[in-house]
Amino acid sequence: RIAEEQDFSLMRAWTACFRGAAMVELGHPADGIDCMATGIAQAQSTGSDMFLPHFRSLIAGAQIKCARFGDAQQNLDDALALVGRKGERTYLADLQRLRGQLVLAARLAGPAIDVRHEFRVALDTAREQGATLLALKAAMDLSKVLERDGDVDEAKALVAEARAGLAGLPAARDHG
Repeated sequence: RIAEEQDFSLMRAWTACFRGAAMVELGHPADGIDCMATGIAQAQSTGSDMFLPHFRSLIAGAQIKCARFGDAQQNLDDALALVGRKGERTYLADLQRLRGQLVLAARLAGPAIDVRHEFRVALDTAREQGATLLALKAAMDLSKVLERDGDVDEAKALVAEARAGLAGLPAARDHG
């Protein structure tokens, strides 16, 4: 509300992106995607590209769930290009993981695209960055593929290793 009242254009754009992501999670994916797309466009109109890889990861994830694979691919390509130009690697592992999800969802996997490799790259990046939760997300996605392909023991070991990484994090506190 403050961003609206004070005409903080960039903050208003970021708010639209987060509002759209919440809408997707609450079961309104089409409206959420539209809201995020508007927020991304508004952010770009300010000349800022801060957090755009993250916002593009959010919209790409929603687009994958809605089978809007071309749009998801474009958002992932744009985000990865921005990461390459600006070096904002905070969400690189998640972008890589989403690329693997896109391959699976769109049935793009074939001899030229190894979906296991896509998820392993995401997992390695997350580990290198110390991004424990992103590593867990990548491990979970990879474990599903491994289990589907009959590598149940490897899948279990992978998830157990990723979960063990969470043991060193402080427990969430109840603020209620």
